[in-house]
Amino acid sequence: MQRPILDPTFNDPAPAKAKAPKRRRFAWVGKVLLKFFHLLILDPLGKRRQLRIEDGTRLQRFFHGLTYRLALVPMLLVLFLVALVLAATHPGRTNVGADPLAFGVHYDPVSFLSEDNVKLEAWLVPAFDAKDVIREGEKALQKRWPAVVLVHDFAGSRQQLLPLVKPLHERGFVVLLLALRGGQSLTGDAQTFGLKESMDVNAAVEMLRRRAFVDSGKIAVLGVGTGANASLLAAKKDPQLAALVLSNPVDGFDSAFARRVGENRTWLPPLRTMFRWTFQVMYSVDAEDLNMSNFKELIAARAVLIMPPQRELLDPSAIRDVEQFLSARMGIADRVAHAK
Repeated sequence: MQRPILDPTFNDPAPAKAKAPKRRRFAWVGKVLLKFFHLLILDPLGKRRQLRIEDGTRLQRFFHGLTYRLALVPMLLVLFLVALVLAATHPGRTNVGADPLAFGVHYDPVSFLSEDNVKLEAWLVPAFDAKDVIREGEKALQKRWPAVVLVHDFAGSRQQLLPLVKPLHERGFVVLLLALRGGQSLTGDAQTFGLKESMDVNAAVEMLRRRAFVDSGKIAVLGVGTGANASLLAAKKDPQLAALVLSNPVDGFDSAFARRVGENRTWLPPLRTMFRWTFQVMYSVDAEDLNMSNFKELIAARAVLIMPPQRELLDPSAIRDVEQFLSARMGIADRVAHAK
């Protein structure tokens, strides 16, 4: 008879369960730092087994790797500055809307080149119309009329100033609505807050002087926003301009740039100098030319009407003031009154 075999584990206590390790709340911080450390000491261009940048201790290789990567910071900063300046100076083409015919005024589309060979477009509204020809015959065609160039704001269009066309036309002015570079044209040129646009204004004035029906000694320029800055710079080059009307010009590059990217950006003030420098290098201009203090003598010596900042240029009362100012400077009377 086989004797029973006793189980030696019988009555032994159950084995104790292993305790789960406690999770550390901030263990991930150490892992992130370790990964960052490994990233700094590895050679991204080397072979898989060659992780060292150069010989030395791990601490030395850490600082060398950190130095190499910090060298990329200036390059990234330059790319950021260039990208933002490009975005700020290329607002895009405006949508084509109404034209002077919508206000019952005939016009001729014209095109010409600026000093730096940028193709410009404009609407030319002659001072005489069919009624003048019927009333005065060929004399109306032989007259030489005063003229006004209308210059729109940054990211604006010539449609912006259409309400001025009919009142000035009825006063007896030749009116030119200029489309500045980078606006409605297809060239993709940058808009430089009036600096290079001043060449567009000068080219428009010279184009009018070549017209047989324009009195070359009686040409005025009206500008809005950065168009007013462009008008001031154009007048500085052209002492023969008869008068200027300025509405809400910008005072300095910092103000113009802040209007474009947003004045409440917390990162903007520390980078203003860098943005100004980048802007000047990219477009070969002097941002100091936008400071209104540069034009004190010109404004004092020339016939200049500056509209108050709080007054809207296209208000009926403001339009009347513009008409009266230009008429007085050009020595003309209201065409309607003259016809009576």
